[in-house]
Amino acid sequence: MTRQHYGFGPVRREIVEAALNEFASSAAILEQHLASRNWLVRYEVTYADFRVACVLPFAELAGLPLADFSRVEAWHARLMEIPSIRRARRA
Repeated sequence: MTRQHYGFGPVRREIVEAALNEFASSAAILEQHLASRNWLVRYEVTYADFRVACVLPFAELAGLPLADFSRVEAWHARLMEIPSIRRARRA
């Protein structure tokens, strides 16, 4: 979807479907991992959280079904509430 949004040509449905399936598979693993913790590693936010979440700010634009994964969605919301992240997103 971002391809069309940014004018890079038509959407190739087969690629979109494959990417959505890959997202769902990865998000399901992450969803299960987050069942017993708030962050990916230990009990505080780490670089791993930011690295894994780097695509999530574009989830809506890309049509990723983030709402289907409530723990992933809540984890992402926690990341977005970190003061420095909030400031960067406003800039």
